[in-house]
Amino acid sequence: MTESLVTRDITSRPFPWEDGWFDHALACGVFHFFSHPGFIFEEVYRLIRPQGILCFTHQLATRAESDVQERVMESVPVFAHKPSFIGELAADTGFTLKKPFCFTCIPLPNHQTGFYSGPVWFKNPMHDHESAGHRPI
Repeated sequence: MTESLVTRDITSRPFPWEDGWFDHALACGVFHFFSHPGFIFEEVYRLIRPQGILCFTHQLATRAESDVQERVMESVPVFAHKPSFIGELAADTGFTLKKPFCFTCIPLPNHQTGFYSGPVWFKNPMHDHESAGHRPI
């Protein structure tokens, strides 16, 4: 449940909250606007508490030769990503995959069917220690 909603430019960082401000994060219909959404993982990692959960959707790339596929829908560029590409971005930031799932979106007339992934990742606090040169005991 939320007490308030804030509208802001997602590309303007840092977001105006302190480290660990949120328990969890949900990003639905966000990643497909960016060819390389790594900055979203970085900022969310900073904002959620240790063991916090990030759940998001992303459009699946259907061509095997590319990590990112671009197309234009109603004059807006939209990007689809390979799950392995998104997984590397998340893992490099410090998230660990908890539960993957995929689903198909039934299109509106004159639109293509969308194939989506909605993995659930959790923040691994040990990543912070390893990145800083510390090892868990």
